[in-house]
Amino acid sequence: MVEDLGFDAAIDYKAGDVAGGLREHAPKGIDIYFDNVGGEILDHALAGLARHARVIHLRGDLAVQRHW
Repeated sequence: MVEDLGFDAAIDYKAGDVAGGLREHAPKGIDIYFDNVGGEILDHALAGLARHARVIHLRGDLAVQRHW
């Protein structure tokens, strides 16, 4: 993914420690974060934001959505 899409880094949330990966790849903080689910990963990202960071949060209720 990093090579194909030109990202600085990528973290496989199913295979490891997300908070640790964020600290490793963004030691000075996250400058921009895109989220469309919410939940635990969003919590880790918000805790690691850099000053004046940008957050694109399209929808936060999917992680807690009920199926009636």
